[in-house]
Amino acid sequence: IWILNAVIPSCVQNCIPAISSMIMVILVNRFDVTTIAAYGVVKNIENIMFYPAMAMNMALITIIGQLFGAKRYDRMKEYMKAALVDGVLLEAVLTGIVLLLYMQISMVFVKEPAVAVIAGRGLRIIGIGYLCYMATGIFTAKFAGLGRVNLSMFMMLLYYIVIRVPLSIVLIRSSFGLDGMWIAILISHLVALFIVMITDRILTY
Repeated sequence: IWILNAVIPSCVQNCIPAISSMIMVILVNRFDVTTIAAYGVVKNIENIMFYPAMAMNMALITIIGQLFGAKRYDRMKEYMKAALVDGVLLEAVLTGIVLLLYMQISMVFVKEPAVAVIAGRGLRIIGIGYLCYMATGIFTAKFAGLGRVNLSMFMMLLYYIVIRVPLSIVLIRSSFGLDGMWIAILISHLVALFIVMITDRILTY
């Protein structure tokens, strides 16, 4: 029973980003082919940007779990601080590279300058959100390491579905157009980070 209580929320949590992306694709399909291609490019680049955060998340879950079991709360704080500094710095460097070389990177996926221009605009809007994603992943890793997998799942559901999807639907149909979706994604990252930081402050263990 204990294993199922840990596995089921983790499975749901891993499905949430895919469900959100599927809905985003449906929303983007209302635009022309060039815009759809640009969205695909951004998602491909985004997947690469997310790998460091995912790796940090998985490593930290194990570390926090071991330290929590050993009641080494002082070491937990040290690892969290190191993870946040190193993780956000790494993501900042990667984001800077992408924003500087977005044209060349985009052309790797689609040999069309118009697509690269649209993709670059999206990346510039979302940009800071990748740093937030790294920090959010570190905090949710802590929650999972503490055995609070339901809380970690709830956080993912909140910002991938509850915040991002409705906001995207509203903004993409406004005068913002596709930019509305990029803005919605950025807002969801910012709100998610704010929520996990507040939750971490009030969380007791």
